[in-house]
Amino acid sequence: MDYFIAELGQSQIIGIPLNMTGEVISIGVAQVCPIPGVKPSLLGAIALRGKLLWLLDLSLLLNFGPTSQNRTNKLTVLVAKYNQKKFGLVVKKLRNIQRGENLKFQLINQSELGENIRYIKGKSDLAEGDDFNLVDLEAIYKYINQ
Repeated sequence: MDYFIAELGQSQIIGIPLNMTGEVISIGVAQVCPIPGVKPSLLGAIALRGKLLWLLDLSLLLNFGPTSQNRTNKLTVLVAKYNQKKFGLVVKKLRNIQRGENLKFQLINQSELGENIRYIKGKSDLAEGDDFNLVDLEAIYKYINQ
């Protein structure tokens, strides 16, 4: 399996299974419709080709602080899909696609992520020497739909 690699706040690197990503979009912050009373990491929703798409600040969910916006107030959104449903993951920047054939995943110590460890399946090393956390899209989908 191959992985889409992206960067969050505090230079944290995450991987999302490529077969569970649909597309990448760049949107203006003004396009996001905030929804009152939702969790802080749920930024709101946008209309994408006539359908409602929830936007989740993955960095905020994992306690790495809010995803910083660039000078043009644009958000980079990785559209993920799980269980025939789509939702948007706001990331700081995209990095690359990582071939998964030689990756070995390790469990993460709870002290590394605290209670938010439930959104991470494990971690692995990249060729550049960095490591990345593998995002658990099923757990994130359940979080959005609670």
